[in-house]
Amino acid sequence: MLSKAQISLITSLQNKKYRKQHGLFIVEGIKSVKEFISSSYQVESIFYTDDANTKVGKISHNIKSHELTEAEFQKISTLKSPQGVLALVKLPKQQQVEVSDLRNCYNIVLMMYKIPVIWEPSFAQRNGLGSNISFAPLAQ
Repeated sequence: MLSKAQISLITSLQNKKYRKQHGLFIVEGIKSVKEFISSSYQVESIFYTDDANTKVGKISHNIKSHELTEAEFQKISTLKSPQGVLALVKLPKQQQVEVSDLRNCYNIVLMMYKIPVIWEPSFAQRNGLGSNISFAPLAQ
């Protein structure tokens, strides 16, 4: 049985804002859920119908699993004809890249292609970015 809070959480994850806020995203379908279970992604919970339970196979004990009726599953599914399996997966942590690393990478690429660069630090400061570059083509 699903609570109203679980239903609202799952339906809210259809919007990017709430996916970022909760750090979760939805995966639907038997094959997709199986792949995420066996991948390096961390599956938080799985919701399935009785029919789909046999198709999914063995679910790890550290993953919360919820068996639902067809009517309950229809409330949380984003598909018109769902396969009966839905997983909530944690968003991976984004790696932070140092601005100096980016500049070094750009410098290497620019040296390879011998492209002059115009730096625009004012744009970067206004928008909270490291730096914005534009390429000026070489005159031949």
